[in-house]
Amino acid sequence: MKYEKDKCVENITKLPDHRKSPSLDRLSINRNSSSSGDEDVEDDFVPIDISVPPPQPPPFCHSSLFRFSMGYSAKLGGFGDADGQFTEPSGLVVNAEGDIVVADTNNHRIQIFDSNCNFKFAFGKPGKRDGQLLYPNRVAINPKNNDFVITERSPTHQVQIFDRFGSFI
Repeated sequence: MKYEKDKCVENITKLPDHRKSPSLDRLSINRNSSSSGDEDVEDDFVPIDISVPPPQPPPFCHSSLFRFSMGYSAKLGGFGDADGQFTEPSGLVVNAEGDIVVADTNNHRIQIFDSNCNFKFAFGKPGKRDGQLLYPNRVAINPKNNDFVITERSPTHQVQIFDRFGSFI
């Protein structure tokens, strides 16, 4: 096996140019034992080829082929600022009861729908104070108590927590 520049090689330190063999595809050193246990590098080189084969199977490569058949299921909301409408819905999560929770970013609110896509309630008023929302863009649900964890994008970049009824905690 020959040494190749792009292969993984263990325990090789870069040799000065005068220690390389004339052939660029090999590193060569002369290994002579001296009384001190050190090794000498001389002008006449004995080539040593070092190569580490890749692990089998490769550690970070995994190929899988999945085929999904996707179809239309339901429509949720439309454009606007009325209940059940959105202007830039950004984040969505479904809670354990099947309710659909949507971060309605440009309306500065969170909207909740039942599992049949019927509007239940919304909360949030625009602002930068605690309990107010300014461009909420992600929503998560704490599975232990169903609290809403809301993140907001610029200019506030904050995280706020509301209970399952939409009251600021």
